[in-house]
Amino acid sequence: MDVVDQKELSKKLCKLYIKTLPQLKKFEQERSSVHKMKSSDAKAFKNRIKQFMLSEIKDIFGIKVWYKGKEEDNKNLSSLILESGIEDFHQTNNNSIEEYIVGSYKGVPFKIWDMTDKLVIEFQSNKIIQTPTHICTKGIINKKLLIFLIPTLCLFAFFVHLTSHFDIIVLIKMVILISSLVILGFAIVKWHKDRKNILEDPVLSKKYNVFSDNPTEARYLITTNFMERFQNLENKLNTKHIQCVFFRDSIIFAIDSKTNRFELSDTKTKVDSPEQFRRFFEEFTAIISMIDYFKLDEKTAI
Repeated sequence: MDVVDQKELSKKLCKLYIKTLPQLKKFEQERSSVHKMKSSDAKAFKNRIKQFMLSEIKDIFGIKVWYKGKEEDNKNLSSLILESGIEDFHQTNNNSIEEYIVGSYKGVPFKIWDMTDKLVIEFQSNKIIQTPTHICTKGIINKKLLIFLIPTLCLFAFFVHLTSHFDIIVLIKMVILISSLVILGFAIVKWHKDRKNILEDPVLSKKYNVFSDNPTEARYLITTNFMERFQNLENKLNTKHIQCVFFRDSIIFAIDSKTNRFELSDTKTKVDSPEQFRRFFEEFTAIISMIDYFKLDEKTAI
């Protein structure tokens, strides 16, 4: 997001806070007058605040619908996770979709699936991604790492078996084994070199893994500016496990986050708090800024 857009959003934030403050104060009086709400009343109270804020911010961020997740939304998300190759990201009955947000910012469609401690965001890309590219924090298990690890363990077990007896057949098998290990070693070195070339910053290389069979395209996608916004999104959503998948005509973010997202208040937080209001606003801003970075509203040739 460029400086002009940042200033424009900051102005909208200030105007929106001033405009909504009288109603927020009424909500705060209601909250503070009840020391202990029943869970059902607290939930209804939060929903009333959310619906009020939705009516105020929907035009700023292009939000079209925002509702409680349905079974169909869970199925669609499961398919997206499976097809795109999102790693180490499991839906459970306790992690079904709480909220489903659909909108269009600067003409670019986006979807947000918000679960108890997980979040998935999908943008429509302005070009077809030729080869899937995946960037994630190192705490996330990736199938490509397992592809390297499993053959190594199998070859090691095979080597241990061979050493129990020795003849010409064993010698041939050992030659095959050593050749396989050398090939595997070159594959690992090449993968590691490609990854290091994509993430030129040594600090970023220590924190993130990048997987792509097309390093040239991956370097085009994962630039220094992208990483700045990627880390900003990570910070705003308070997570240590975040990943982004460039897949077909979509850019997908999958995030593990236990913070109470997209909530202006709960029964323990002041509704009219400026800091809480800013955090609520900036969560959306961090997400939407990715559209500006990729200039996703500008159509490019495939």
